[in-house]
Amino acid sequence: MTIGPSATDVFRHGLRLLLDKDDAGRIGLWHEDGALEFPFAPDPAADFTRSAR
Repeated sequence: MTIGPSATDVFRHGLRLLLDKDDAGRIGLWHEDGALEFPFAPDPAADFTRSAR
């Protein structure tokens, strides 16, 4: 049975790709159906315009 890289190795590799600005390489680490979520993003329905103040 072949065991893949450790989580630490994958993290370090991803960090190296980030620092090298290798976007194609970073995208290659994701699953085809992967999603990046921002749980603390502002509510899209909120009105942050000046007129709301």
